Amino acid sequence: MTGYSVFEQRYMAYVDTFRQPDGTLSEPMQRKLEHTLEVVRFAERIASAEGADGEEFLLCQLAALFHDTARYKQVKLHHTFNDTVSQFEHGHEGARLLLEHDFLAGLPAPQACAVLTAVELHNKPRIDFSCMGGIFTAPAKNVRDADKLSILRLLTGYITGELKLEDSSIFLLKCPDSPEISPEIMETVLAGKPVFYKNLKTINDFKLSLFVWCRDLNYKESARMALEFGVYDKIRENLPESPEVELIYQNTMEVLACLSSK
Repeated sequence: MTGYSVFEQRYMAYVDTFRQPDGTLSEPMQRKLEHTLEVVRFAERIASAEGADGEEFLLCQLAALFHDTARYKQVKLHHTFNDTVSQFEHGHEGARLLLEHDFLAGLPAPQACAVLTAVELHNKPRIDFSCMGGIFTAPAKNVRDADKLSILRLLTGYITGELKLEDSSIFLLKCPDSPEISPEIMETVLAGKPVFYKNLKTINDFKLSLFVWCRDLNYKESARMALEFGVYDKIRENLPESPEVELIYQNTMEVLACLSSK
């Protein structure tokens, strides 16, 4: 079976087609490339911790490498990473591009299907993994965790001011940066339910919605990484003081501690 480096070369060659005349990528595309390579590193760490064998490890690597393939086309055409605004479903479009450009040549059909499925589903709000089996489950679970961890790192860097973006609107919601938290968002997060972007009214709503992500992690190593990176500590420090916010933070820490020691 073809090794990882061949697929990485194909991916980088595709990314190169979006470079500007001076050889650089636009800031959003460069961030997306850096994000992708970080997701690969995180996917490898999670797969290793899970004791993945050679084939499963490769499928997790490939799901991570190709999960955001469609983002370059999306930002070139629509100048945003927001799927709803652009009416561009990047998971579905990514799987289509993998087929169109024959990115998975060299993989047997079942393994290629497992990667395509992971790419297609990586950005969906919820997945019923009980409907999966065999080689399909690990890459689909792995890439969702690795992707969340990388996005959380990116967002916390922006929230704390450690990361400067030339155009943050392409990454974040265009909500007012006011101190309020919407009562309905507070109630949803307290209940541990996912928050829909269309319901967010302030940047603080968005920050608070990130606390629900921990409940969708699949592996104990992923929870350990979230604790190690301190993402929720940093978000908590950049939210208003209130008993409800503190309760959400403490609940999140308990969820991560429980999952990481499972």
